[in-house]
Amino acid sequence: MYFDKYGLRDKNERIVLESLMANQPLSRVDLSKITHLNKATITNIINTFIDRKLINEIGFGVSHTTGGRRPILLEMNRNAGTAISIDVGNDYMRAIMTDLNGTVLAHYETATQSIDASNIYTLVDEIVNAFTAEASKTIYGIVAMVLAIHGVVFENHITVAPNYNLIGLNLHETLSKKYTFPVLLENEANLAALGHISGSHEVSNAVLLSIHTGIGAGIIIDRNLYTGLNGAAGEVGHLTLYPSGKPCRCGRQGCLEQYCSSKVIYDAFHELYPQKTMTHNLLVDAYETNPDFAMITNQAMRDLATGLNTIIASFNPEIIYIVSDVITAIPSLLTLLSDTLQNDYNYSVPLMISDIAPGATLFGGASLGIAEFLGTERFTLMRHEVKNNN
Repeated sequence: MYFDKYGLRDKNERIVLESLMANQPLSRVDLSKITHLNKATITNIINTFIDRKLINEIGFGVSHTTGGRRPILLEMNRNAGTAISIDVGNDYMRAIMTDLNGTVLAHYETATQSIDASNIYTLVDEIVNAFTAEASKTIYGIVAMVLAIHGVVFENHITVAPNYNLIGLNLHETLSKKYTFPVLLENEANLAALGHISGSHEVSNAVLLSIHTGIGAGIIIDRNLYTGLNGAAGEVGHLTLYPSGKPCRCGRQGCLEQYCSSKVIYDAFHELYPQKTMTHNLLVDAYETNPDFAMITNQAMRDLATGLNTIIASFNPEIIYIVSDVITAIPSLLTLLSDTLQNDYNYSVPLMISDIAPGATLFGGASLGIAEFLGTERFTLMRHEVKNNN
């Protein structure tokens, strides 16, 4: 926990910070009621945080009907520091920098032919340099950086990454030595799941399905990320759908992602329209006017429903968030998916197209970085706020 260097070790301090982040602004009396800590403990903790510039007193609340002093309201000092979140694609990097409330302060995006050992350090350094001036306006500067990896990550090491050649690259150690702030690596779908849960008070158990070239899942249990024994818990794209089916890059056959990933749909489009450059509008038009393409796409959704059946039976989530360019472009596919689940498997779990994709991964990275800095576990970011630098 990075903030241990400033003395943030006490469990009660974590509880107070988590409660304030989830419900701000609050008074000291409010915090005492929510945390069940006595007023003297709350006062001591708040005074410590004010001294560290982590909490601000922002004015007076409404006094109780019985009279007495109006309570002083508290909120997190969003300008105490900044967190960097980077989505490392196979041929791009997208990044944001947020304050400690999750407000986006700056964006960065770059494209390249491929991301590999020859350029990843230079590209990360370009992002850090682009954000340094804005970060220097805060008290602690950059407090953490999180890299979202499209592959399996275990204890900050990439163990499986079929979309780019980063295996064996000691990315975490090298970057940690280069920069003074903590550097974390995490799976892209896991961070997307965190991005959704960090902006919601209501949901405690959820699955986020990330459908791109492959298919991954971020699994949230009791508002905590579940990654399994070695970080591979969300590799649902390699559930066996058809034994002895299509060969998969993982070495097995009949994996789910071979039948219903975005790549399957895009490949079908290019086969039917070899002279056209695919756009979302052309994808929609093909679905609406070409029966062959519609049949392939609908079958992919039915296959995806079979995979979702296994996921639902295993984790019993309150909701499933879906990040998919194809389903976003053709929303009726979500209805088909939901109907198939209900009719064929008798499940009625709500399915929701992500309303913050592709930013979900970046917000999740920011929330993880902020948690690392503060030493908190449960938190709510004000991700809907975007600072206008113009």
